[in-house]
Amino acid sequence: VASWFTLDRSTAMPVKVVLLVEKDGVVPLLQRRYGWLDVSAVKGYSSVSHADLLADLEDFERETVGIYVGDYDPTGLDISRALAERLPSPLRRIGLSKAQVIEHQLPPMPAKTTDSRMAGMIAAEGAAMQVELDALPSSVLLDMVGTAITEETGVAIRDDGKPDLPDVDVSERQQREALLELARGWSA
Repeated sequence: VASWFTLDRSTAMPVKVVLLVEKDGVVPLLQRRYGWLDVSAVKGYSSVSHADLLADLEDFERETVGIYVGDYDPTGLDISRALAERLPSPLRRIGLSKAQVIEHQLPPMPAKTTDSRMAGMIAAEGAAMQVELDALPSSVLLDMVGTAITEETGVAIRDDGKPDLPDVDVSERQQREALLELARGWSA
């Protein structure tokens, strides 16, 4: 038990962060690095019940912020708008953006001509295209999320994806040692 014991680092953060992604496929990647946070896929347009579930993640003792990543296409851009309207907390979309598509030379596909939001993307972005979030290298996505967490909370994120909270580290070590002492007492 002592070897895997950990404290809930999310509760020690000054701001509660919830990570939201457009599709299920990105959730495991984010959970491996940022599993100490709530990570959820909105699976396209968020249903009312999913928005209610996300609203239940609200922390009434501190500010809650949603960080969102999704595809750069007419629907992907509109999903974050629709989700932001339903959530009681601020939602910050950190990607994909036109600038990120250009910076990382991500391969665009033509937008679906049947997408009713195509004209809105052309008006807002100058062109309509479709770029999947999955095209972004995993390391870039993870760094983007870590940077956004730091910007929202003021707490640096370490290379292992955990917040740099020295007091929590000390407390965790002390509690692990107490568990080991308890185990040693049983073996005697």
